[in-house]
Amino acid sequence: MQCEICKEKSATGVIDKGEIQACTDCRGAWKNWMLDVYWTKVHLKLFWRRWATAGMVLGVLVIGLLLSGVERGVVSVPIVVGASLGMLVAWGFYCAQDWWNLDGTRY
Repeated sequence: MQCEICKEKSATGVIDKGEIQACTDCRGAWKNWMLDVYWTKVHLKLFWRRWATAGMVLGVLVIGLLLSGVERGVVSVPIVVGASLGMLVAWGFYCAQDWWNLDGTRY
């Protein structure tokens, strides 16, 4: 049987859950491509986790500053409530990284 990808060599195995007949070279390229996809997902996960963590830390600082402004009468209460809700959203994104990934699996 001929390789379904390069159409030049004879197929030595299957890829993609046995649906595609491929030669050794194409199977190796497929494996490398799938590893690249996996590592890209892992790096994206770490990227978003770092941003969510930074957002939470900054959120705590901003809420603290706003609360001190409320005590002095400089900042209104709705602004503090909005900042608190923003903090909750950042916390939600952080938690979502553990429960949801790009392909729906946990690493």
